[in-house]
Amino acid sequence: MSDPTVKKVVTNEANYWDTFYAHKFTVSVPSQFCCLAAIEAPKTRPFVEFGCGNGRDSMYMATQGFRVYSGDLSGAAVANLKKNSPSNATFSVCDVSKPEHVQSLVDEARAGANASDNFNITMYNRFFMHALDEQQEYVYLEALASATK
Repeated sequence: MSDPTVKKVVTNEANYWDTFYAHKFTVSVPSQFCCLAAIEAPKTRPFVEFGCGNGRDSMYMATQGFRVYSGDLSGAAVANLKKNSPSNATFSVCDVSKPEHVQSLVDEARAGANASDNFNITMYNRFFMHALDEQQEYVYLEALASATK
């Protein structure tokens, strides 16, 4: 259930990002931060990205051998990513102001994690938090803390 204190209208945000990705959808080179993460993160751990947008970093991590679980509020972005995603990458619509969406993405990644690695996962949030208002940020971080206990 969504937190009633979230002030932004998430439907409006989803519509904005759907329109944005419908007209500007390209998967280009990964960010520099992603390249560093690819070197530092253990490939044995599932890679989870919230707010993946056009998927540039998630797609790169998949090409580097990571099992990728990514979510975005934009159904249009997710639909485009699903058309071209490799078998080791999954994309889903994820509204981080709904704790059950956060929990679901983490659970999906944990299901692909290794018992020998204590079911650890790599969380990745680049260029995402700025799009959240204070209430959404609080709900997301609380949900993430709960999901990763």
